[in-house]
Amino acid sequence: MCHATPLEDTRGVALPTSYEFTGRRPGRSAPETFEISLLDHAKVNADGTVTLSDGTCLEAVNVVPAALPRELTERQKRIVYWTIKFIGAEASCYRYGPPTPDLAWLDYATLRDLDVPKLEAIVQYIAASDPTLKATRQTIANALAVCGMRLPNQR
Repeated sequence: MCHATPLEDTRGVALPTSYEFTGRRPGRSAPETFEISLLDHAKVNADGTVTLSDGTCLEAVNVVPAALPRELTERQKRIVYWTIKFIGAEASCYRYGPPTPDLAWLDYATLRDLDVPKLEAIVQYIAASDPTLKATRQTIANALAVCGMRLPNQR
């Protein structure tokens, strides 16, 4: 049985950018997959079990790192920056700091859940907002895909 125990002092753990993690409920052999947000405010007990904020207890918790590029090109960063600005999602995508073209404070895990408009609208917005950024439709689509942003079907 798993019980949350109060800790004398609280510590945080930096994790890689992830969308999900796996864990096994005590007494079960098959691991389950969970949204990474459920680890927010989780507690690790002395026996290594993890208690999620909703009281769920897990063993053998493993974070599944997101497949992201090591470093975006400057062009890709500008494309992502302008796309987030166009969507109006700055408040949900940037953590700990203001929106900047270098994406210094960007939380990449939030990008996959954005409601991305059609590519043509993004192309037009970027062309009007940053005329020096020469990017084709395909370049824009590729930059967004690399970051996990899903474009709607272009039918």
